[in-house]
Amino acid sequence: MYSIILAGGFGKRLGKITKKVPKPLLKIEKKPFILYLLDSLEKHGFKYTIICIHYLKKQFIDVLSEKKNKIQTLFSEEETPLGTGGAIKKALNLVRSSEPILVHNGDSYTNLNYKRVLESHIKSKKNLTIVLKKIKSCERYGQFIFDKKFKIKKFIYPGKNEAGYISIGVYVVSKDLFNNDDLSKNFSFESDFLVPKILEIDPNIFITEDYFIDIGTPRDFKRASLEIKKKIKS
Repeated sequence: MYSIILAGGFGKRLGKITKKVPKPLLKIEKKPFILYLLDSLEKHGFKYTIICIHYLKKQFIDVLSEKKNKIQTLFSEEETPLGTGGAIKKALNLVRSSEPILVHNGDSYTNLNYKRVLESHIKSKKNLTIVLKKIKSCERYGQFIFDKKFKIKKFIYPGKNEAGYISIGVYVVSKDLFNNDDLSKNFSFESDFLVPKILEIDPNIFITEDYFIDIGTPRDFKRASLEIKKKIKS
């Protein structure tokens, strides 16, 4: 099984601490954050992980070349930033399988059972599955509105300062997801792809109540430092 980790961003909201270290390599309990993700993927049986890198990309290659695990790590290097959508599209060219691919933001961690999500995706026979979680405020994220039959009716990006369902940055995609699109090389998966095409795509949704955190702001980075070791499932 393949996974893709989006790790090419600049992490500007974290200020000075990402000037010399890319966000997914910041240490939580003396361990680079991305290694928690790789441990979780390994536990769920993934054989290949493609890391999308741009900002301070040599650091990823150095750190991950030292990690000994059962996952073969590949790098999708961006000469210029491609955005989340462009990064996924480029990374899909490295996939040597017709199986669905898990896509994961490199700045978030979840206790999600990935196998259950993959099973849901396959059963749905759709090209895209989005993992959603209900939170108190959607302001920092994209907000998904769906009906009683779990059919998405609208995607608002960014979301509103109200309770609702957000993507936790975990998707399952079919390799041909972008085959019929005329998107530019550089595009946002959220605002350029999902916002205008959400009804056309008609994605499968998987709702979770599992633990989720991203480290995109100083407050949440500090919270992750306090929580993540306790929340990781054995």
